[in-house]
Amino acid sequence: MALHIVKKADKRTLVEHFGAAGQMIMNDAENGDITERVSRKRAEELLLEWKRILLAHEKEGNDLEGLFAEQASSGNQERLIETTGQVSHSDELEALKDKLFVVTGEDQFDTWLAFEHYNLDFKLTSSDRSRLAIN
Repeated sequence: MALHIVKKADKRTLVEHFGAAGQMIMNDAENGDITERVSRKRAEELLLEWKRILLAHEKEGNDLEGLFAEQASSGNQERLIETTGQVSHSDELEALKDKLFVVTGEDQFDTWLAFEHYNLDFKLTSSDRSRLAIN
């Protein structure tokens, strides 16, 4: 991830300064771009699971609009993609993202990056509610 952002980053320096985390960054950078890690079909499968999780969360009486209000005001998914824990934007949202990881086994960063890359709407719509209620 860091090497994608800072193209001239030295892998050895990352490992030297960040230890195991630097090694993980290096491994991530060597895995290629998101289309090589998550296909569109897989992203759509992940999206379906995500929407099932959201529907169940809503049926428990939770407010989904409030859950995404902060992202809507910023106009992007940037904070959804953050996985560093530096900004705890919502413990509730993080718990839902964790559920998705448990169900699918897919890396959270890759999941959200794929949603963004393939322009998939991660919010639950009324048509999603109808379609998923049948299944």
